[in-house]
Amino acid sequence: MSTSTPIIEVNISKQIPYNFSNAIQELLKYVPKEDLIGLSKIVIIDEPLDSKWAKQYPWAAGAYFEKFQNRNAYIELYFKKIYSTLPNWFFRFPFLPQHSISYVLFHEIGHHAQKMKHGLGKNVIEKDAGTYAKKYYSDYVRRYNKFRFIWQPLSSIFVRGYWRGQYKSQFKELESKIKQDPKDYASLTKLANLHIKCGYLHVALRLCNRSLKINNQYIDTYWSLISIFKKRKQYKKIEELIEKMAALWPSDEDVKKWEKYIENKFYGSEQALR
Repeated sequence: MSTSTPIIEVNISKQIPYNFSNAIQELLKYVPKEDLIGLSKIVIIDEPLDSKWAKQYPWAAGAYFEKFQNRNAYIELYFKKIYSTLPNWFFRFPFLPQHSISYVLFHEIGHHAQKMKHGLGKNVIEKDAGTYAKKYYSDYVRRYNKFRFIWQPLSSIFVRGYWRGQYKSQFKELESKIKQDPKDYASLTKLANLHIKCGYLHVALRLCNRSLKINNQYIDTYWSLISIFKKRKQYKKIEELIEKMAALWPSDEDVKKWEKYIENKFYGSEQALR
């Protein structure tokens, strides 16, 4: 018989002064009960048990496994991906670790809900899971709005610190290359992309501008700038950049796609450009 109350299992190697089971149970209150039907368990473990899957998705902080033969659907959340660089005292502030895991949890529940309701294809279900996660994550953080002047800066610091830790070796390698050759525009752009992933958009923008001064016809730098402007919702700057790219690379298929995206979907009206 289907149940709407998945079992919570915590199997991590590190001793943490935090009750993950209670935190997950509280987060589950924010999603509709019917979206949990058929979900047997939510497991917090150090890292993926399936090494092949881990190599295929090295960035994943969680995973949804649909029902297969006699195995019921379940979710895995990866402790080392979510909390790897965080000290033990971080877990003494209950909201911080719960907030850190919330979006990943909602995203994976979104996979389950969409699969159960619609059985969508992989690309569509990934997009819908993101939309689902944003909705219930917003409902969750709204509860703490009156304390946002405290938790938002703290959360931002820890999330950025986490990603910086994840890409530590790549940062070191690229910074070393740039030190040896300050005009290495390709490495400057790659370093900018790492900073974008970590949320340091102002640093990424500075690196992109530096790269363009060395070589203003390196297309990867323009794509990095688009990522920055997209995150900042600076849509007018994206339009201007795509126009410039269309002049430089008129036959590039990705540039053509973006031209159509801007024309048909991205803006929709002149007012949206402001």
